[in-house]
Amino acid sequence: MRYCIWEMKQLSHQQLDALSSSINAAACVTPGVSTYCSGADWFIASSGELMPSNDFYLSEDSNHYVILTRDKHDQVGPYLRSLEVDWGFTSPLLGEDPRISIELLYHTLVELKGWNCVFLGGLSSDAMQLAGIMLSEEFQVESKEGTHCQVGSLSGGVDGFLGRRTSNFRSNLVRARRKAKLAGLQFDHFQADSDCADWYQRVQSIESKTWKSDQGKSIFSNPRYNAFYWKTMERAAHDERMRSVIATIDGVDVGYILGAVLGSSYRGFQIGYAQQVEELSVGNLCQIAQIETLCDEGITEYDLGMIMDYKSRWGETQLKLYHLMIYRR
Repeated sequence: MRYCIWEMKQLSHQQLDALSSSINAAACVTPGVSTYCSGADWFIASSGELMPSNDFYLSEDSNHYVILTRDKHDQVGPYLRSLEVDWGFTSPLLGEDPRISIELLYHTLVELKGWNCVFLGGLSSDAMQLAGIMLSEEFQVESKEGTHCQVGSLSGGVDGFLGRRTSNFRSNLVRARRKAKLAGLQFDHFQADSDCADWYQRVQSIESKTWKSDQGKSIFSNPRYNAFYWKTMERAAHDERMRSVIATIDGVDVGYILGAVLGSSYRGFQIGYAQQVEELSVGNLCQIAQIETLCDEGITEYDLGMIMDYKSRWGETQLKLYHLMIYRR
């Protein structure tokens, strides 16, 4: 390990939040991770609503960060972990050079006492492999595949995006737009001066009319996840990172897409439409309306979240994320 000038701080929730800008900047240059989900909106909302914690450790060296929290498990006892582990999208190692981040992790783990294991999620393939090499002398390191994400390129704008889709996709889109126009479908876009709480209420109202809600599969029906998405959305809206579209017919809300940006990456959160307008392809048209706006502002990546069959039509690559488990020797 190289000699490094580093600093570790034990922080409260509020103190960690105060460093959001610097953390977000590091997330934007970290290769091979989910950019938005490694930023402060996502992991601070998670640490407040999904697995509450107020005991954080942040180590810093040369604009690289390691961010961990303490927890306790019945089987393993006290352990350290990433701040979001429900899906494992948040990388706790941030910065453009994974070697520096892993060296910083090494010094952090040597310094911290009172842990039996460490669980890290959201890591790139390079970071996972380097950690296995660089930490193995001091620690036992195990790795496994995490939750992979579907990603679409927005380079080249809307024309570039559509050019990477199939001819069948483009033909279906033309027909859907024609049919929706006849039905009077229109789109409202979330603006900097929009009321976030009112907008979220509109999203919730649409969600209650979706097939997911009808079958008890809506993520918003879970109080933890509902609170998490509200907190994430509230933070994103406050800093003008939230991006959302609501589809309407004759003034009635019938569909939505909800997400946020960080740097040049857009992360989609949720999408839904009322069952009575299923034949109008409202979900697809909300996505296209969102993509048009994103391309206009220069966003170049669409992170669709965890891989599902339908998402492969919208994203041509997969972002593979990995977990690490670290034990003392």
